[in-house]
Amino acid sequence: TREVILSLHSVHNVEHGPNESYYGMATNHRLEAELPVTSERSARLAVGLESVVSVRVFLHNRGTSSSQDRPVGQVSIPIRDMVEACGPGIYQTWLLLEDATAYDLLDRPSLVERFRHAMHAVSSEIHRSRILLSLLEATAQPGEWGRTEDEQAQTYYYNPLLASHVQHLQLAHAYFEQAEQPDAAARRPSRSGSGSRSGVEASDLRLELERLQRQQREEEAARLQRELDEVTEEANRRIERGNETIITLKTELKHLRDNEAPAVHAEHTKAS
Repeated sequence: TREVILSLHSVHNVEHGPNESYYGMATNHRLEAELPVTSERSARLAVGLESVVSVRVFLHNRGTSSSQDRPVGQVSIPIRDMVEACGPGIYQTWLLLEDATAYDLLDRPSLVERFRHAMHAVSSEIHRSRILLSLLEATAQPGEWGRTEDEQAQTYYYNPLLASHVQHLQLAHAYFEQAEQPDAAARRPSRSGSGSRSGVEASDLRLELERLQRQQREEEAARLQRELDEVTEEANRRIERGNETIITLKTELKHLRDNEAPAVHAEHTKAS
């Protein structure tokens, strides 16, 4: 049995009101009470290889009783199948939400099938409700993975990181394909007149993509400018320190020339 930390990073494609916010309730099916989990609060759970970790997502309407919170979906993670699919943990990976049902109504084969679908069908069902979560050992330090020189640690967490990157890449491709399809349909003549509506949608999507690209370029330019400013400031500091050192050396040299050099010369003349 090991202690793991479950983090709920984000919830997408869930219809909610302006005053509603999401949270999750997590369980390892051995606790008497479920544990709350949000984007700012993780949940610690003890699991073994045969354990199942489940999260049910709720929407809470601000100012109302929690008894009125409504469930919007859930996901269950069989630990053994998680290890087979993506290694010793899940790192910032999207999972599709299933309809909220009683946990004891799902048998093990159904849990495994639903988990695999929830993880691998994200890019083909991009409009489905989904959550972004991590499930890692309590000792894991994701922030250190890129800096550690421990090859064993890098190898251990390689698969969860790879699974996350591959899924995000597939999801990005799916969004771009969706943006291109209406645009292609708009360029084809349409007798029914539906092409104009598709053309508007494609135009909106393309404008949004262009806006995001501009934003990325502006952010990159701002980042490079910050780095250039930091380098310039550091260079100026070093130049100032160098100037101070030169002034100090000149002062010491003048002192030697004006005070100590004549005395040394006099002693040398007297000795000769």
